[in-house]
Amino acid sequence: KQLFPRYADALAHMDYTDLPRDIHLEGLFQDQVSRVPHNVAIELWSSALGKTSASVTYSELNITSGRIADKLVEAGIGRGHMVGLVVDRGVHMVAATLAVLKVGATVVNMEVAWPLARIEVGMVTFHIHV
Repeated sequence: KQLFPRYADALAHMDYTDLPRDIHLEGLFQDQVSRVPHNVAIELWSSALGKTSASVTYSELNITSGRIADKLVEAGIGRGHMVGLVVDRGVHMVAATLAVLKVGATVVNMEVAWPLARIEVGMVTFHIHV
């Protein structure tokens, strides 16, 4: 509620018990794309500007994540693989995460600010090749 005061009332009244148990995040996302493709999926807030600095629709996010997913498949990535993401938080991180999920792989997020040695240890530990 503190992070999303604008949505606090909606979140407080949501009934999570009716969510399908056999659909994963990427399936729920695809449902949203089908239902409301032109609605805003992500808004980036600029504290410096004191307003929204950018927004992306479900359709735009789906297209971007689909392109990334295609590249992952071309690289031989699929179910059972772990994909390391070293991306600043924002639209690109969300799109990349959705892409990894679309191909059935597992996301391993690593912070951009981490020292290279720490990222390398994570890549070795989790057997990440991409």
